[in-house]
Amino acid sequence: PARPGPARPGPARSVPDARAIDDDLAERGIALSFGGRSTTLPTSWAKCLQYPGHLADFEVELLRMRTCEDMAVARAKDKLRGKQPDTSNG
Repeated sequence: PARPGPARPGPARSVPDARAIDDDLAERGIALSFGGRSTTLPTSWAKCLQYPGHLADFEVELLRMRTCEDMAVARAKDKLRGKQPDTSNG
């Protein structure tokens, strides 16, 4: 069961998701607080906070490219035959 109270956004799964959460919070008047002082961030600072998300997207894209390249090599060597059928009786 969900915890009672207002819905809280979970962690962003992508940069567009992080932007959507940020826009939603800004529309509701929720601001970032550092050391007890509430502030709205200028665009340059907001972009800095999105930097880890951009790195994560880049890493995912690199992994996807490497996987596709490796599968193409395996397919060319006739090593990629898909999942083998289960022949066990258990």
